[in-house]
Amino acid sequence: MINNNGGRGMNDFVRKKWMLVIFLFIMIFMLEIMEVVVRTLNIPEMLSVISLSLLFCSIMGILIVIIAKNTTNNLEQELKEQVKIRSSILNLAQDMTMIHSNTELHDLILKTAVEVLPHATMGSIMILDCHNILEFTSVVGFELEQLQAIRLPIEESYLYNKTKGKVNKAVIINNAQVVNQEISGSANEEIIKTTNTDLINTTISSPLYIDNKLYGMMNIDSEVVNAFSESDVDLMNFFALEAIKVIKLYDTIEENNRLSKFDPLTNLYNRRYLHHRLEKLTKESMIFSLVSIDINNLKEVNDEFGHDLGDALLLAFVTGISSVITKKDLFSRYGGDEFIVVFYEKTEAEVIDIIEETVIPTFNNKIIHEKLKDIRVSFSYGITSYPEDSQNYEKLMIKADQLMYANKRAFHMKNI
Repeated sequence: MINNNGGRGMNDFVRKKWMLVIFLFIMIFMLEIMEVVVRTLNIPEMLSVISLSLLFCSIMGILIVIIAKNTTNNLEQELKEQVKIRSSILNLAQDMTMIHSNTELHDLILKTAVEVLPHATMGSIMILDCHNILEFTSVVGFELEQLQAIRLPIEESYLYNKTKGKVNKAVIINNAQVVNQEISGSANEEIIKTTNTDLINTTISSPLYIDNKLYGMMNIDSEVVNAFSESDVDLMNFFALEAIKVIKLYDTIEENNRLSKFDPLTNLYNRRYLHHRLEKLTKESMIFSLVSIDINNLKEVNDEFGHDLGDALLLAFVTGISSVITKKDLFSRYGGDEFIVVFYEKTEAEVIDIIEETVIPTFNNKIIHEKLKDIRVSFSYGITSYPEDSQNYEKLMIKADQLMYANKRAFHMKNI
């Protein structure tokens, strides 16, 4: 049982050092006793040398056996703890399918770290932003809302001060309260007073690096004085490395998922995901109107001004349409300068009103780019409705396309 004043007691190095000192004293004491015996009994000098040598070897043998046993026990315990961490990390990876955000992932990682590190009771994860400010994203034992109000410059962090700015390894802070008082900036001091950080007596703080770039920090805290040892630091370093692998895996999965659904330029849904959503809508018999849109002047802008300004025209169009649709509506880039907008629970007449009365006037008055001052967003469109025009979404799209291209031909004929 560990008391509050001892924590885990002396670390492994200190314990081994005192063991050596104690056994050296015993050895010296035994040698002095042997010398007294030799003189008292008048044992021949050679015999005394042999006896002393045997005694010395015996003591050293005992010492080596004890140290080896202690080292073996430590290695076995460390191995068990690493296996426990690996098992916990494996569970994290398996739970990833149920995680919907980085915040949820950080919560799970931090909860696991507090569970696997001995004497840990609280903790936090902070992420570094582009201005070298640390922001709390996950906590255990604290109120996240309170700590999220803190914007902590990296120079005021435990880890930065303990490593003298290197932030290159996990460290123990045994005087967390003193450190808090020394590094708390005036902007955060009042907020810190409202949290229960005064309960912290010992902290292990570890950097989190992704691809050799500082991603953030993880602090594991304890209310116990001197709660952590150097072996805990090793475990923390090991856990942090494994946790980063999980974070990278999650980011890769999320990026692949995003690319499977979204167009990289406009961040709109892509063609594949549009078909998936339309199929689902028709199966659920949801009422909607589908608008097929083609930008009239994108080719001319690309040819005359280049694709960068063509992209500016595309993005101006996307911004304009996005401003008039609801979160329920579906906006997709079908390819090139073709787009599909699905308006939920709106009739064809209602959609025409939105486009003619709101969208087109907005584009007429909006300058796309300083190099395109005389050019405005212009587009042609065709509308179909479910279920009036068809109960098959592919047929709805074909008919909307036909109407759109008829309008586009009329536009070009008018502007010849």
